[in-house]
Amino acid sequence: MASINQRYEESLEEELAKIDPAALQYLEQLLAENAPAARKVVQNVLDESISQETQKSLQNPLLPKPCQP
Repeated sequence: MASINQRYEESLEEELAKIDPAALQYLEQLLAENAPAARKVVQNVLDESISQETQKSLQNPLLPKPCQP
């Protein structure tokens, strides 16, 4: 059975594969040049609360719209 860290890494790799290679290269450069600032930005984003409107939309499944002729 895969550990939580292994599953997290696999999920992260899948998501990173969806990002444009140029954007990944830019992010890598930012991290190499100023990792503490990048960590602070990420932590600030993670610390932000999710609005009630967003929470409601996350709880409702996306329903397909009817096809128009």
